[in-house]
Amino acid sequence: MKYAMISTDPNNLRYEQELQQRIQGEVSFSTTSRALYATAACMYKIVPTGVVFPKNAADVAEVVRFAAEKGLSVTGRGGGSSLAGQAVNSGIILDFSRYMNQIIGYDAQTETVRVQSGVVYGTLNRYLDAFNRVLPPDPSSGQYCTVGGMVANNAAGAHSVKYGFTIDYIDSLQVVLHNGEIIRTKARDTGSEAFAAFCGSNSTESRLTAELNRLLSDNEALIQTHTPNVKKNASGYRLERALSDQELDLGKLFCGSEGTLGLITEITFRVKPIPQFKRLVVINFDTLEKAADLIEPLLGMQPAAVEMMEKKAMDLVRENRKDLRSFFPEGIETQVYVEFDGSSNDAVATQTSELIRFLQQRFARGVSYKIAETESDRAELWKVRKASFPLVYQKKRPEKVPAFIEDFVVPPSRIAEYIRFVYAVYDKYQTEAMILGHAGNGNFHIRPFIDFSKEEDLRLMHDLMTEISSKVLEMGGAISGEHGDGRVRARLLQTQAGPLWKVYRQVKDLFDPTALFNPDVKISEKDQLNTNLRFHPHYKRQIRSTLLHFNEDDYFYEIEKCHGCNACHQSNVTTTMCPLFQVTSDELASPRGKANILQNLIASDLPETFTQEADFKQMLDYCIYCEGCYVECPSHVDVGRLLQEHKARYRAEHGASLMQRTLEYSELLSKFQSHFAPLTNALTAWKPARLFMEYTLGIDHRRPLPRVASAKKFRSLNRTEEIIQPREKVVLFHDLFARYNRPELTALAIRILQAFQIQVVSHPVGSAAMPAIVYGHLKLARRTISKSKKILADYVNKGYKIISTEPTAVLALRKEWVDVDPSDEVVAISTHTFEFFEFLQSFFQKEKINPKFESVPIRLGYHAPCHLKALQIGRPGVELLREIPGVQIHEIDRGCCGIAGTYGFKKGKQGYDISMQIGNDMFEELKRSEHKKGLSECSTCRMQMEHGSGKEILHPIEILAQALQLRDM
Repeated sequence: MKYAMISTDPNNLRYEQELQQRIQGEVSFSTTSRALYATAACMYKIVPTGVVFPKNAADVAEVVRFAAEKGLSVTGRGGGSSLAGQAVNSGIILDFSRYMNQIIGYDAQTETVRVQSGVVYGTLNRYLDAFNRVLPPDPSSGQYCTVGGMVANNAAGAHSVKYGFTIDYIDSLQVVLHNGEIIRTKARDTGSEAFAAFCGSNSTESRLTAELNRLLSDNEALIQTHTPNVKKNASGYRLERALSDQELDLGKLFCGSEGTLGLITEITFRVKPIPQFKRLVVINFDTLEKAADLIEPLLGMQPAAVEMMEKKAMDLVRENRKDLRSFFPEGIETQVYVEFDGSSNDAVATQTSELIRFLQQRFARGVSYKIAETESDRAELWKVRKASFPLVYQKKRPEKVPAFIEDFVVPPSRIAEYIRFVYAVYDKYQTEAMILGHAGNGNFHIRPFIDFSKEEDLRLMHDLMTEISSKVLEMGGAISGEHGDGRVRARLLQTQAGPLWKVYRQVKDLFDPTALFNPDVKISEKDQLNTNLRFHPHYKRQIRSTLLHFNEDDYFYEIEKCHGCNACHQSNVTTTMCPLFQVTSDELASPRGKANILQNLIASDLPETFTQEADFKQMLDYCIYCEGCYVECPSHVDVGRLLQEHKARYRAEHGASLMQRTLEYSELLSKFQSHFAPLTNALTAWKPARLFMEYTLGIDHRRPLPRVASAKKFRSLNRTEEIIQPREKVVLFHDLFARYNRPELTALAIRILQAFQIQVVSHPVGSAAMPAIVYGHLKLARRTISKSKKILADYVNKGYKIISTEPTAVLALRKEWVDVDPSDEVVAISTHTFEFFEFLQSFFQKEKINPKFESVPIRLGYHAPCHLKALQIGRPGVELLREIPGVQIHEIDRGCCGIAGTYGFKKGKQGYDISMQIGNDMFEELKRSEHKKGLSECSTCRMQMEHGSGKEILHPIEILAQALQLRDM
């Protein structure tokens, strides 16, 4: 199986030009767009003809008419987070998420909210918070899936036991039909005169309604007999819900149709009050059977969620997450998570007590439990439940964990039998898998390890699908509980439905007579399990050496580790993954998009000349190296590091702009300026000079530049004392800002350390080389590192630790230097480098020091820098400052501030403007009157925060120094 190379097709370009003239939205049939949208969160890869970003329903209707004229198919797409192949196809992909993402409004009288299809579910619920309302279905992808996709899939999540599914909350839909007609669905009484009159009118909607009513009425017995008798079902069309008790509702038919009957452009949802009180009980069982025995009696207690975690999943967490091991007592085989919620604390407490009494009465031994009442405790326990699946993707091994048998549903009474059967099948084929489940619905997610490079593993997929699905159907279950049939289970749907499948086929033909909408998805007689796979036995990597240091095949592994889950498309403003995507909504900016392009390159599915094209350069520029994707990606794909590799290659081939070269040599420039500080500061504050710098260097004239301190001032402040019998010895590594712009910070750091009998060496070496690394000038970076590494390594050998007040410098010494120069000296430096407050926190604990602080009455708005988050050491500075009497710190969790080192210095839209747009939410929060000043460890973040808010921004060192009476505020 080998794909044709993705390249520009002249026919596609003609299509692009013609269609662009007919709609208001954007049209892209380019090589880049086709590569980006060929994959999603599934195991398939199908190159589309092109991609359209509609701005309204009229655009969607015009695309449908255009596609019909040209003989192309149309596939709707939101976040591309579907697992069964629904979001990829060979025709036109309609991405609703870029423009059709507006919340139209909430109606308090009807308790409904009206939204466009591209709205992200998490965004909608944050909007509804203001009205104390929520849209209850909570798919695990809720922070990045769109509501249009939820309707198309009839999505649900952990709380469906109590709150049901998306279909239960649909009031009406706006839908584009196969001929471009736009309709708004409503429930109709089939026995009324109005219904008869409507069916007799002359419109496509009325004809479809009349014929659907006849079809469903004629096959009522068949529908009742062959629809799976389980509460949770996302397979087939929901015909039993479309016509029920003489009420016909096309909205219920389109829900779960996976884009195969029409395109949903707008939704009106019914919403519910937010439950005010919650309790979570985590129950440990020493056998699976005991856990399974609990489920049916438990459902009578009306829980909001019932989740199950089996032994292999727990073992995986135990092995890889030491911080979570304490949550899994020895000897347990299964955990069950039970959540109760409601509007009354007493009622929730009563439900919890009832469960505990039941456990004590039913199980004499082998059972223990823990109750979480506070929001933070519940969040901590749910984090444990959700920890296992991401770990599967982080494992370095040739196998993938495809989603193909991961959504089967069985009656809750047969859970233990089902899981034991699955284990037996896996033992039979000598393979392994992990099982997690929505136990209250009997819905289990199973991910086996499959090596797509082996033909025998592809046959294994078929065998596993056949045996396990047969057991599920024998039990009266369903092949999909919440993820849909897609193309992975389309053929299996025919087996499940039996004679009902012909009715499904008739419904498809009625609403889509020319197979325009998402062909081969849901309704298909083809066996597509092993066709159009992203990875396959003929997949070959384009081998080439790397400029950065990667162990063995880590470069390829890192690229291929991205499974397209779409978590990097989060709407949550607290995420730093990815700031540029959040502003531009451009798939090329997303970490998934970047990994996708690189995967196409190493597989030779894009021409080698693609690396010379503007889109490739744009992709490189879209990475500001915040490292948010590495920290927050479920699979920990280090997209930033991959992009650094290609930036280095690009710079080696194409050179750099004058601005890049200026910033790469920022240490040399700062050193020169420090000798002429008064003149430098006067010039950089003079508007004509700023305009000249913008014209020549590309540094935006609106960007305030930091004042330069004189070299003499740094020397006078950078003095250390000899400590007799020091408790600890450190080298203080100065970042450029502390050396050349704010040497007062260096002086304060030295005074604080010396106050605790710590011997300080103020390092006699150069910069951390971060600008050179970020811009791909590896020759300069290696030269800079070479000047410092022997000196610093010698100190390490003498027992010194290296510390810095700048998170970026710490990240460079810990991580970036090893990528550039993996020598023994650099590795030693990496393992002995610490952030200033991280070091202090550890030092105080080791020496059993309880510092005495003076009161500092101040309220501060704190921003955690991206590179501090990348260090994954928590917030040691904030934790220490909170011990100071009078200090109040409010964490402004609004993601990246936007400046991203030197990115925000670049002129215009691709620099300064986007930088300020990224940081806008944080600026507005910081401007609030209760925040006297701001706080952050990062020098450039502090510059951005001051510029955006107009408030003074402090380094935590300044507050600590005042509390220790080493500095006046």
